Amino acid sequence: MKHYMLLALVAGCHAFFQPGAPPPPEQFDDPGSLFADDEVEEYEPVTTTSPAVQETSQKCGIRKDHPLFRAATLNNTKARYAEFNWVVPIFEVMWNGVENYTCVGSLIHPRVVLSVAHYFVTKRNWLIRAGDWNIDENNEFFKHQSIYVATVEKHPKFNAKLRFDAALLFLVSPVTPNQHVGFACLPHSNSVTLPGSACIVTGWGVDSFKDGHISDIMKMSKVPAVSDADCQETLRARLGQAFNLHKSWMCAGGRIGEDACLKDGGAPLVCPYTNSATANQYYQAGIVSWGYNCGLDGVPGVYTKVAEVRQWIDDQMVANGYDTVSYTA
Repeated sequence: MKHYMLLALVAGCHAFFQPGAPPPPEQFDDPGSLFADDEVEEYEPVTTTSPAVQETSQKCGIRKDHPLFRAATLNNTKARYAEFNWVVPIFEVMWNGVENYTCVGSLIHPRVVLSVAHYFVTKRNWLIRAGDWNIDENNEFFKHQSIYVATVEKHPKFNAKLRFDAALLFLVSPVTPNQHVGFACLPHSNSVTLPGSACIVTGWGVDSFKDGHISDIMKMSKVPAVSDADCQETLRARLGQAFNLHKSWMCAGGRIGEDACLKDGGAPLVCPYTNSATANQYYQAGIVSWGYNCGLDGVPGVYTKVAEVRQWIDDQMVANGYDTVSYTA
């Protein structure tokens, strides 16, 4: 059996498997044990639809197409300014004040960011930037809002095998919603993203697995949703027949060069609502978690399935005195 090495638990925010490497110590000494427990759990298809429009100051999940910002588009691999205004870069603030870009999250409430759990195993000095687009410059249309993270709550079932890879970052102060700062919509617990859904993943991670560079401007990749069965079959061909797609995972992608990659961990995978009463409204189906390399033909990436952790998210919000209105369509 080939051995694989889990890279991003120590190096970044998106986990990848590299063929041919020796197994790391402790939990990962048996590659087969990483995936051997759970079978694919198939569901009856449930079309995810948006309920009646609520009269609120800002609806969640609205993909922006403001004429003012159309000029701020370089090509179809970059997002427009404020196009996905719930996506936030996450930085580790060093002892000397330097902010090191680390990974990605999505705003779901003025004081809460949704991300992956695997990077927040160790307590560090975290900062998010709401409304940021070019993480290397400050001359954008509107100033981004830099806010420190007060506490991180990881899913109680999260483990080293990256199951239930989800975390909530509670901020020290709230963001101020406006044109470039909004919130993601989250699907209900019984929702299923149908295979072939035209999903999009965004972030600032590297542009290729080998010798890639962090993007200064927010990237976007079109990654169609893939069925659990097809994803499991594809990954078994690379990771071995012991691999089983866990119920807390979903898959998307498989197009050459269109994928999340290293340092995109925690980024939202968003898919359009069907039969929505609101135009250009998307829900966050997944959270970038891990993958086999990046952007390979026919090989999808693996995401934490948000519907599977929605009840936990709601419970944490209530326990901290927050409502769920901001991320409910």
